[in-house]
Amino acid sequence: MKGVTEVEELLKQILESQKEIQKTLKQQGETLQQHGQILEQHGKMQEQQREMLQQYGSQLDSLQKGQTRLESRMDSLDKNQLKLETKIENEVIEKIRALYDARSLQEDINTRIIDTLDRIEAKLDVLQMETAHIRRVRRNRSL
Repeated sequence: MKGVTEVEELLKQILESQKEIQKTLKQQGETLQQHGQILEQHGKMQEQQREMLQQYGSQLDSLQKGQTRLESRMDSLDKNQLKLETKIENEVIEKIRALYDARSLQEDINTRIIDTLDRIEAKLDVLQMETAHIRRVRRNRSL
């Protein structure tokens, strides 16, 4: 019966080995299941990242279009500003010349008026002196 005991012992070892294998397989199954969940979460995260990248891409496109519009408007404003500056320069220069000419003319007129006033004052002085002299002479005659 020694053979039977050895077979029983061998069967016990095989049974224990099978249990350990089953335990290991169960642990590996759980690990695989966890890895599967992690991979699934990773896939979801990648999808979210892909969606975010698409959103960022469309936002970037929108910003680039806006930038292009702003650059176009700036170019237009620069051109209009240059036209305005040129127009103002030409008009202002002409107006300044006209004002300078008018000022010169007014100075000439003022000088003539002052000269005329000086002559009138001189004549008034002479007339006052003549009037005073005539009054004295009349006064002296009446006395």
